Amino acid sequence: MSLHWILNGLISGFLLFIITKLTDKLFQILFPRVQREYCNTHIFRELKDPRMTYFLIHPFIFSLIVSFIKSNILNSTSISAFTFLISSFFVSPLLGIFMDFGCLKISFQMASTWWINTLIAHFVVGLTIDYLSNL
Repeated sequence: MSLHWILNGLISGFLLFIITKLTDKLFQILFPRVQREYCNTHIFRELKDPRMTYFLIHPFIFSLIVSFIKSNILNSTSISAFTFLISSFFVSPLLGIFMDFGCLKISFQMASTWWINTLIAHFVVGLTIDYLSNL
């Protein structure tokens, strides 16, 4: 079994990490209220909490899983990783964000930034994995 999917996942994860950090900074500038919500320890853990490091590795985990699915499951079909991710976006993450908005004490603005970031993540990872898989 080829392990090329690991390299593709790590490259895609790194790209997603950079893009996510840039969009987070952009949202903080555009929506200062969202930044204040993130600092609310009644809703979120403090950044110094060791469990918060998951946010640093999440792009890599997400990308590695998608790369594995593309390499080992989708390769035998005509479905691209991009099509798979954009289609799945409207099932799981979108519903999850609506659940977060309904169950957590967060603003619609914060939920919207999560929705946009998740859509960007699915878009970037799908295109990157497809591109790298065809090299």
